[in-house]
Order: sequence, then structure tokens, then C-alpha cells
Amino acid sequence: MATLSPHVPIITCDGIGKRYLVPGWRLGWLIVHDRCGGVLSEIKKGIVALSQKIDGPCALIQGALPSILRDTPSEFFDNTKKLLASNASTVYDKLSRVPGLRPLFNKF
Repeated sequence: MATLSPHVPIITCDGIGKRYLVPGWRLGWLIVHDRCGGVLSEIKKGIVALSQKIDGPCALIQGALPSILRDTPSEFFDNTKKLLASNASTVYDKLSRVPGLRPLFNKF
């Protein structure tokens, strides 16, 4: 986040469902990095209020999270990125052959 700008507030959203390829494991988080001293204070209050109205994830997933975050090897993420890039390339190539379609390819 520090490489973006020293003056832009940032809200980061993530969760284990997509990052660790476990769909249905409803456990996510928001990180509010308010670099400008209070610009996001009202938004943060709203996030807290909404998060308190939603049932939390099951205790089993909460208990497993520290180990998941700590013990997952970086190779898992490297391999996942390679697989996703390969799949994206395949889909782009196939769609490019469809008459009348001009897909856009996002280079990560």
C-alpha cells in the first residue's frame, strides 16, 4: 500500500474464500488505512456497524485461520497465479477466435 501514494486513504478487502481457494468459507476482512487523519472515519463507523449485523463465520474456520495464514507456503500463491494466468490466456485465445468479439486481455 505504501507504494501507491502517501496521501491517499486505502480500504483493502480480502478473504480466505478466494485467496486460499476455499469457496463457502465466509471469512473476510477489511483494512482501513486512513493516511489523512480521519477522512475515512465515517466510512469506518459504517463498516463496523454493518459487520456487527452479520452473523460471523463458524468457530472451526476462525480457529483454523491462524494456521492457514502462518503455514501456507508462498509456492501455493505462485502456483495459483500461474494457473490463473494460463487459464486467462486460454479463455482470451478462444474468445479471440469468435467472429465479432474483441476481448480485452488484462496483463497482471
